[in-house]
This record gives sequence, C-alpha cells and structure tokens, in this order.
Amino acid sequence: MNRRRNMPRQGFEKLSAVLTEIVGPSDRQTTMLIMQQMFAAILSPIVKGTFAQKHKSMDAEEQLISASVEEQIDFFLDHYFYKYAARRAES
Repeated sequence: MNRRRNMPRQGFEKLSAVLTEIVGPSDRQTTMLIMQQMFAAILSPIVKGTFAQKHKSMDAEEQLISASVEEQIDFFLDHYFYKYAARRAES
C-alpha cells in the first residue's frame, strides 16, 4: 500500500528532474510553475472536448481536438522549450 503512494511522488520527482535538465537550475517554485502550465496545456483540450460532448449547449466539434495526448505533449514541448533547444545548439 505504501508503494502506491510513492509512485506518483516518484513520477513527480522524475518530471522535476527532467525539467531542471531542460531549463537549467532553477528554484522549486519556478519548476512547479512550469509543471502546472504543462499539465494545464496538455489536459485542458481533453477536458474541454469531454465537457463539450456531454453538454449539448456547446458545439462539440469546435471543442474537439483530434491530436492524441502524445501529440499534444510533443507540441507543447516543442513550443514551450524551443528557446532552451536553441541555446544548446549555439553551445
């Protein structure tokens, strides 16, 4: 049972380590802000699409995102971290 509680924390710490590797050393608050923005950017289209499908008051087709979660993550990483990739290429 204790292992189950540690799994999300381990994933969270791994993500934090990857973000630190990408953006460089930063304080915990900055890393947390980046993670919050990442989850919001990736999950928001999914939540909006699901909500639109369940509630007929919204036009579901306008809210539906055809990209998979993996495609959304790739898109997010390419656009959010482009400046860090450019710095590495210059080095």
